[in-house]
Amino acid sequence: WAGGTTGFAFAPDGKSLALYSQDRKEVHLWDVNAKKKIASFPAPDEPYPEEHAEADVGFTSDGRTLFLRLKNGDIARWDVASKKEQPRLRAEGGFALGNVFALPDGKTLLTPVPTTGWVRLWNSETGSEIPVPGRYRWLAHLTLSPDGRCVVMGDDSGRIDRLDATTGKLIETLRDKGEPIGPMVFSPDGQLLAVTECQPSTHRSVGSPSRVRIIRADTGREVRKFEGEPGAEKWFPTLVGFTADSRRIIIGGVPRNIAVFDIGSGEKLRSFASGSALSPDGRLIAGGDEDATNLVDVGTGKVVKSFPVAAADKIKDRASDGGLVRWSADGRSLICARPPDLVAVLDVESGREKARFSSFPEGLPAGADYLVKQGRLLTSTVALSRDGSQALTVAFSGSVVCLWDVATKKVIARLTSDSQIGGAAFSPDGKSVFTSPYIEGGVGYRWDLEAALAAQKK
Repeated sequence: WAGGTTGFAFAPDGKSLALYSQDRKEVHLWDVNAKKKIASFPAPDEPYPEEHAEADVGFTSDGRTLFLRLKNGDIARWDVASKKEQPRLRAEGGFALGNVFALPDGKTLLTPVPTTGWVRLWNSETGSEIPVPGRYRWLAHLTLSPDGRCVVMGDDSGRIDRLDATTGKLIETLRDKGEPIGPMVFSPDGQLLAVTECQPSTHRSVGSPSRVRIIRADTGREVRKFEGEPGAEKWFPTLVGFTADSRRIIIGGVPRNIAVFDIGSGEKLRSFASGSALSPDGRLIAGGDEDATNLVDVGTGKVVKSFPVAAADKIKDRASDGGLVRWSADGRSLICARPPDLVAVLDVESGREKARFSSFPEGLPAGADYLVKQGRLLTSTVALSRDGSQALTVAFSGSVVCLWDVATKKVIARLTSDSQIGGAAFSPDGKSVFTSPYIEGGVGYRWDLEAALAAQKK
């Protein structure tokens, strides 16, 4: 062979040699002893130009499969005996797959993901991924049941799992695949689960939200689906929450407005202008604009209370990111985040500011200046304990996670894990924090706050 190669590999028995051509158009299989080419396989076209991995070629450990790792991270495969192409193992916009290992059962393949340290399992015949309980992919989302006994996790594969909140063990897979999952929320009675579905994307993110499904929390059976009407203005639904009686769902972006829908009939009951966080009793929606944080009555759509934003904290560029608003479980406090890194805790009754701090206690990290100039919100998640005495902030794509004492305005613990943290929520009793992963291959965690605080004091 004198044509140049991009990569080569010997079969486990040493009798065959695979060569990946220098022009990246073919994989050639040679008989080593006879010095003769046995077969040539056309290299598949790459579906998009991102280069997540160096292209490579190899054999599975049993010698039955020849594989080619493409520059986009996918794995193309051929059966050595029949010379037929097998279904591709798809990274699907996530981190590149590594080598391919055949397990002894002859039905399962294992691929490490070098950048995350995890492995992924595959059905050898179909090329479909085998779910691993407790491990989730890019931009996973979680929600905690009202009684604090279970956590529901979903990710961009469309899988939805119900897990025991104490042990982390899988209770039931409510759905094994489907459209990428966005934010989810339980109904107050714990019987229903509202799930945002997003449009698929070929890159390392999910697309825009496209619909909301209401499913049974115990079985996954669909109760109602809400999505835009054909020919109507496109809407990007954002979940706000259920009303206190669990019979109505409040959805944002319908289009550009907040709307209240009856779950039984699917009818839109009313709509109003703004809001992003539903109070625990389901009566008020908190939302912010550049001038104030407003509380809106769900029943009438009228603003019942407004907390003005200080002139220095106003968002000066309307193209900037909006803010985040979340309630404490007792309904007495609000936590608000505004670009780039301001976090404030408000007393709902009086409007008094109880605390303010930066989500970066040591100052903005290197490389953040560009995002600040763009008006980006660098705080990705905020949460309050039930009584509002503790706050949790997640910033810079989950790399800075702090637990704050609201009264002293000081960091009392930092949460660090092998996976960047995406979403977060306090347990109803305030003794634990649940977090979901931001990156593919990450896991969800339950943090014992008493143990975390004790560890910080050592």
